[in-house]
Amino acid sequence: MTDPLSAAPAPGRYDLRVPMRQEIRVRLDEQDDEIVATLVDLSVGGIGVQCTVETSAGVGLDFEFYAPATGEEIRGRGRVAWVRPARSTFPREDGLVEVGVQFDHLTEASRRVVERIVRSECGLKTDLASAAAEIARLRFASQKSEKRSRVQLDAMRQSIHVNAEARRRVEGQLREAGALELDLGDAEELLGLGKLAADQRRREEEFAQREESVRLEIETMKATIAEFESDDAKERLKEVTLSAEAGAGKIALLVESQRRLEEELEEAREATRESEGLLVEASDQCRQLEREKGELEEQLLEAWEQQEGQDQKTRDLEETDVDSPGC
Repeated sequence: MTDPLSAAPAPGRYDLRVPMRQEIRVRLDEQDDEIVATLVDLSVGGIGVQCTVETSAGVGLDFEFYAPATGEEIRGRGRVAWVRPARSTFPREDGLVEVGVQFDHLTEASRRVVERIVRSECGLKTDLASAAAEIARLRFASQKSEKRSRVQLDAMRQSIHVNAEARRRVEGQLREAGALELDLGDAEELLGLGKLAADQRRREEEFAQREESVRLEIETMKATIAEFESDDAKERLKEVTLSAEAGAGKIALLVESQRRLEEELEEAREATRESEGLLVEASDQCRQLEREKGELEEQLLEAWEQQEGQDQKTRDLEETDVDSPGC
């Protein structure tokens, strides 16, 4: 028969501890009474407990508490690994110590619940880390794009400024050379300044379009960052995590049901094999009875033939007596 308690994982294999704050019931081997303590963290290898009871490393204990999200019972046995003064709490409680408990045994159901809680917390931390990394990446890309755009805008401003300065210088020279009495527009056309002005206007339009595009891109990135940092996004992440945890619980129940069905199926197969064995034995017995029946029929036939022969002799003798003269 399998022991209903299974050995807990070896200590030191897992470092992730899930912070908690809830009631836990503990019964120390060195005391008869059950005490109510505070569970402060949980891992697949043990728990952290705060209490006001004096104890020491190596003391065995039994414990019982309930999963915070589903209310499932978690119980088992462990031993005190270390004892130290509790970190500051509010309100202050005199004599409060923190006790590290290493699991020795957990019920199978409790082990699955503990692993699911720790796995869920690990997944939540991974999702939060991924979100933080994505926010950092977007911020860096936004800063880099903004810096590159500013450099391009500064270069365009400098080019426009140089072109405007050249135009003013040429206009001054034309005005000083007024002896030809040329119209400024004609002078620009003759000297190719019309093309220069068109290029300048085109550059100004491109600059305005580029500036608007950069502004829209920066606003989009800022909106994306704000969406990642919003409370709604965090709440949705928590809801998805709780839903995943509930789904994991349902999967665990389905796996347990499947295991029981497989056991029942194996029992049915064993019963079928036994029935088949009995059927083979019955078939052998039937064949044996058929053989015995055939032998009896042969013996009866032989006895009948012998009796028929004896009767025939008797009839012959009787006929002989009737035919004799003395009758």
